[in-house]
Amino acid sequence: MHLPDTWGYVQFTTAVEDCTDCSIGQIPLEEIVLEGKGDPLWPARLALMNVYYAQKKYREIHSVFASKLVSLRDFMDVKIIAPFVDRCEMKLTPTDEQNEDGFIFTIHSKEGIISVTDDRFIKVDDPAIVSQQIIS
Repeated sequence: MHLPDTWGYVQFTTAVEDCTDCSIGQIPLEEIVLEGKGDPLWPARLALMNVYYAQKKYREIHSVFASKLVSLRDFMDVKIIAPFVDRCEMKLTPTDEQNEDGFIFTIHSKEGIISVTDDRFIKVDDPAIVSQQIIS
C-alpha cells in the first residue's frame, strides 16, 4: 500500500442500509474543521504529512532538513498548513551515532498534540493525558 497517509479512512460493509450514522463519499475539509464531522485530527495529520514530504524534498536539494517551516513553503500546500502556523514547532534532532540529522514537527491543537518525525512516524497525544502529565 503506497502512501497510506493519503488514503483517509475506509470502512468495508455489506449492510449500508443498516448504518444510521454513515456517510458515503468524501467529507469536505470545511465540514471536518467547522462542523466537527469525521476525524477531528485529519486536518492536522494532512498538515503533518505536507511538512514531512516538503522536508524530504528540501533535504534532497540542500542535503539537510530545514530548521524553519518558512523554508519549506515552496514544497508544500500553504493552505493546508496555514491553520496551524501559530500552533506548531519544528525541531532538528540527531538520529544516530553518526549525528545524521532528523526532525520532528509538532502541531498543538485542542484535539491533541500530533507530531511526525523524519522516519514518517506519527504520534498523537490526547490533550487530557498531556495535561495530567504536566500536573504530576
